[in-house]
Amino acid sequence: MASPPTLPVTSLNGRAVSRPATGADREAMYAISLATGDRGGDAAPLYRDPDLIGHIYAGPYLALATGGCRVLVDAEGVAGFAVGVSDSVAFADLLARHWWPALRARYPMPDPDETTADARRIRMIHDPERTPAEVTGSHPAHLHLNLLPR
Repeated sequence: MASPPTLPVTSLNGRAVSRPATGADREAMYAISLATGDRGGDAAPLYRDPDLIGHIYAGPYLALATGGCRVLVDAEGVAGFAVGVSDSVAFADLLARHWWPALRARYPMPDPDETTADARRIRMIHDPERTPAEVTGSHPAHLHLNLLPR
């Protein structure tokens, strides 16, 4: 799968800078995933494991689609991120081979009656939703954008 072109660092109103994400940004990206994981609001009260959302919406892109990961940095640190891939189907196949197996071993499938936020995310790890071919045929790419409210 080809990586998107790397964009140069850009300044936004002299207050924030967009730059390629690195492994050093993982903790901040996971924290932002949690802080925006409840329909844009803070999902921390919903989860026992604060890393679950990041394992789905940040970690795999940072690990496997590095050319498609950018962070927005301001005076307070990482304020947001954008991750995406140009080929959603190929990326899903890559996740199936290289991302989900270790997480499935770490997070056993929850009881079918468990309805917690953690259980719902763990089910996503075990049975990730695939974008329908009717969508990927004409719209093969996808993007996740998470920004803190500052």
